[in-house]
Amino acid sequence: SWMREVLPNSSYLSSHDSAVHFGVAESVRYDSIDVRWPDHEITWERFDGGPADCAVKLIRGSGRLLQSTPNEPVP
Repeated sequence: SWMREVLPNSSYLSSHDSAVHFGVAESVRYDSIDVRWPDHEITWERFDGGPADCAVKLIRGSGRLLQSTPNEPVP
């Protein structure tokens, strides 16, 4: 498992690319992607797996909502 923190607005009068790249070596698929969204509450979403050799756009609200940690799915 890998983790990346994205802070696109962390500098004064500038921004950074919000794209995140993960190299998965010889893997042809990934199981899932868990995202913690930055808001006033701790919000996690899990996105289904897919082919590893492509770009994936994650849209908030289109994944499966998780509770406080990725290991505790909402019933």
